[in-house]
Amino acid sequence: MADPRPRSFSRPVFDQTLSLRSEHAQRVMLREFPRVVNALYTIDVILQVVVEPEESDRIESLVASMITSTVEEITIELARFSQLKVDHGITDTPRYTHPGTLNVRIVSPQVAQFVALVNCLDDLMVCLDSLWLSGVLSNRQRADGVHLWQQTILRLGRRIVGIEQRARITHRQSTSLPTLTRPEEEVVLEANEPPFDPLEESPSL
Repeated sequence: MADPRPRSFSRPVFDQTLSLRSEHAQRVMLREFPRVVNALYTIDVILQVVVEPEESDRIESLVASMITSTVEEITIELARFSQLKVDHGITDTPRYTHPGTLNVRIVSPQVAQFVALVNCLDDLMVCLDSLWLSGVLSNRQRADGVHLWQQTILRLGRRIVGIEQRARITHRQSTSLPTLTRPEEEVVLEANEPPFDPLEESPSL
């Protein structure tokens, strides 16, 4: 008898169009987002079923605090740059020669938070570029700021992926699949699917 289950699992998603002006925010999305979104989906959905509740809650809280802390850091820096613009009477915003739009799939709450974080990074880069083009920041200050904040988000992404990978390895080492109940078996099968692509066709990145 044929297996009645669909070949791919049906997941709820929000489709969102993300507009990014700066090259640096675009690079973060293209380099890290696919891996990060799959890691966050595992943390938000898969681990809720296949590990003990205390452990899944611990991992979820750890990742949430990392994202929240980074958002707070960028928000503080954005406020500082914005005040510098006010202090120097800067009202112009740069036009970017190659802004990009990206269609993303929001497959879990923490994925939405990571996308919002990248938006914050884009706003920060625009503010930094305004100060640089107006002569308030030197070339070195601009380069250091760009490197610092782009690497901050990339490093966060790598840490999230590392946390998910360690949790997955620990679960595989401590669990025998034949002992799983039917709902748990289906979730483990979903976890073993090839990672789904969170980025749809990107018309301009």
